[in-house]
Amino acid sequence: MIISSHTLEVLYRYSKLEFIPKFYYLYHLEAAFSNYSLQFFPAFLESCPNLKSLILDGFFSVPCDLTSGKVPRCLTSTLEYVTIKNLQSFEEETGINLVNYFLENSVVLEKLNLSYYPKPSSDLESIMKRFTSIELSGCQVFID
Repeated sequence: MIISSHTLEVLYRYSKLEFIPKFYYLYHLEAAFSNYSLQFFPAFLESCPNLKSLILDGFFSVPCDLTSGKVPRCLTSTLEYVTIKNLQSFEEETGINLVNYFLENSVVLEKLNLSYYPKPSSDLESIMKRFTSIELSGCQVFID
Protein backbone atom coordinates (compact mmCIF):
# COMPACT_ATOMS: atom_id res chain seq x y z
CA MET A 1 0.00 0.00 0.00
CA ILE A 2 1.17 3.52 -0.75
CA ILE A 3 -0.58 6.29 1.13
CA SER A 4 -0.61 10.05 0.51
CA SER A 5 -0.81 12.83 3.07
CA HIS A 6 -4.40 13.68 2.07
CA THR A 7 -5.53 10.08 2.53
CA LEU A 8 -3.69 9.91 5.84
CA GLU A 9 -5.54 12.99 7.10
CA VAL A 10 -8.94 11.58 6.06
CA LEU A 11 -8.19 8.28 7.78
CA TYR A 12 -7.08 10.17 10.88
CA ARG A 13 -10.43 11.98 11.02
CA TYR A 14 -12.27 8.67 10.70
CA SER A 15 -10.14 7.21 13.48
CA LYS A 16 -11.46 9.89 15.83
CA LEU A 17 -14.91 8.49 15.13
CA GLU A 18 -13.54 4.96 15.65
CA PHE A 19 -14.58 4.15 12.11
CA ILE A 20 -11.21 3.41 10.55
CA PRO A 21 -10.86 -0.14 9.26
CA LYS A 22 -8.13 -2.51 10.39
CA PHE A 23 -5.67 -3.54 7.71
CA TYR A 24 -4.84 -7.00 9.06
CA TYR A 25 -3.19 -8.20 5.85
CA LEU A 26 -0.99 -5.13 5.39
CA TYR A 27 2.61 -6.17 6.01
CA HIS A 28 4.48 -3.52 3.99
CA LEU A 29 3.59 0.18 3.81
CA GLU A 30 5.17 3.01 1.88
CA ALA A 31 3.96 6.42 3.01
CA ALA A 32 4.88 9.68 1.28
CA PHE A 33 3.93 12.91 2.99
CA SER A 34 5.13 16.10 4.64
CA ASN A 35 5.65 16.60 8.35
CA TYR A 36 2.28 18.38 8.57
CA SER A 37 0.72 14.94 8.13
CA LEU A 38 3.20 13.26 10.44
CA GLN A 39 1.00 14.06 13.43
CA PHE A 40 -1.70 11.79 11.95
CA PHE A 41 0.63 8.89 11.33
CA PRO A 42 0.56 7.08 14.73
CA ALA A 43 -3.25 6.91 14.59
CA PHE A 44 -3.04 5.33 11.15
CA LEU A 45 -0.36 2.86 12.26
CA GLU A 46 -2.79 1.67 14.92
CA SER A 47 -4.97 0.33 12.10
CA CYS A 48 -2.05 -1.78 10.78
CA PRO A 49 -1.58 -4.35 13.58
CA ASN A 50 0.60 -6.75 11.53
CA LEU A 51 2.88 -4.26 9.77
CA LYS A 52 6.43 -5.61 9.36
CA SER A 53 8.07 -3.13 6.97
CA LEU A 54 7.64 0.64 6.67
CA ILE A 55 9.12 3.16 4.25
CA LEU A 56 8.54 6.84 5.04
CA ASP A 57 9.33 9.26 2.25
CA GLY A 58 8.94 12.96 2.80
CA PHE A 59 10.64 16.18 3.72
CA PHE A 60 10.39 16.57 7.48
CA SER A 61 11.47 20.04 8.48
CA VAL A 62 8.90 21.56 10.86
CA PRO A 63 8.87 20.29 14.49
CA CYS A 64 6.22 17.68 15.15
CA ASP A 65 5.50 15.91 18.44
CA LEU A 66 4.91 12.18 18.04
CA THR A 67 5.09 11.35 21.74
CA SER A 68 1.50 12.19 22.61
CA GLY A 69 -1.00 9.37 22.50
CA LYS A 70 -0.59 5.64 22.73
CA VAL A 71 2.03 3.66 20.86
CA PRO A 72 0.59 1.78 17.86
CA ARG A 73 0.36 -1.98 18.35
CA CYS A 74 2.56 -2.81 15.35
CA LEU A 75 5.49 -0.96 16.98
CA THR A 76 5.29 -3.14 20.05
CA SER A 77 4.75 -6.45 18.27
CA THR A 78 5.54 -6.77 14.53
CA LEU A 79 7.45 -3.85 12.96
CA GLU A 80 10.93 -5.13 12.03
CA TYR A 81 12.19 -2.81 9.27
CA VAL A 82 11.89 0.96 8.86
CA THR A 83 13.37 3.18 6.16
CA ILE A 84 13.12 6.95 6.45
CA LYS A 85 13.98 8.77 3.23
CA ASN A 86 14.78 12.43 2.61
CA LEU A 87 15.66 13.53 6.11
CA GLN A 88 16.68 17.17 5.65
CA SER A 89 19.51 17.34 8.15
CA PHE A 90 20.75 15.40 11.12
CA GLU A 91 20.49 18.69 13.06
CA GLU A 92 16.81 19.05 12.20
CA GLU A 93 14.59 18.31 15.20
CA THR A 94 11.67 16.56 13.50
CA GLY A 95 13.95 14.00 11.87
CA ILE A 96 15.70 13.32 15.17
CA ASN A 97 12.35 12.99 16.97
CA LEU A 98 11.04 10.66 14.28
CA VAL A 99 14.09 8.38 14.50
CA ASN A 100 13.98 8.39 18.32
CA TYR A 101 10.24 7.64 18.21
CA PHE A 102 10.91 4.39 16.35
CA LEU A 103 13.97 3.49 18.42
CA GLU A 104 12.15 4.06 21.73
CA ASN A 105 8.84 2.40 20.85
CA SER A 106 9.61 -0.40 18.40
CA VAL A 107 10.18 -3.48 20.50
CA VAL A 108 11.07 -5.89 17.67
CA LEU A 109 12.73 -3.40 15.29
CA GLU A 110 15.76 -5.05 13.66
CA LYS A 111 16.87 -2.54 11.05
CA LEU A 112 16.47 1.22 10.63
CA ASN A 113 17.72 2.82 7.39
CA LEU A 114 18.09 6.60 7.25
CA SER A 115 18.56 8.51 4.03
CA TYR A 116 19.60 12.16 4.21
CA TYR A 117 19.13 14.81 1.58
CA PRO A 118 21.49 16.50 1.10
CA LYS A 119 24.12 14.07 2.31
CA PRO A 120 25.42 15.00 5.79
CA SER A 121 28.83 16.63 5.94
CA SER A 122 29.38 15.44 9.51
CA ASP A 123 30.83 12.08 10.38
CA LEU A 124 28.51 9.19 11.22
CA GLU A 125 29.54 9.10 14.87
CA SER A 126 28.27 12.63 15.51
CA ILE A 127 25.01 11.80 13.73
CA MET A 128 24.51 8.65 15.80
CA LYS A 129 24.95 10.62 19.04
CA ARG A 130 21.82 12.61 18.17
CA PHE A 131 19.70 9.49 18.50
CA THR A 132 19.36 9.10 22.26
CA SER A 133 17.79 5.66 22.21
CA ILE A 134 20.13 3.85 19.85
CA GLU A 135 21.93 1.94 22.62
CA LEU A 136 18.67 0.78 24.16
CA SER A 137 16.98 -0.40 20.98
CA GLY A 138 19.15 -3.33 19.94
CA CYS A 139 18.46 -2.57 16.29
CA GLN A 140 20.93 -1.89 13.49
CA VAL A 141 20.95 1.69 12.20
CA PHE A 142 22.26 2.44 8.70
CA ILE A 143 22.82 5.94 7.33
CA ASP A 144 23.04 6.83 3.62
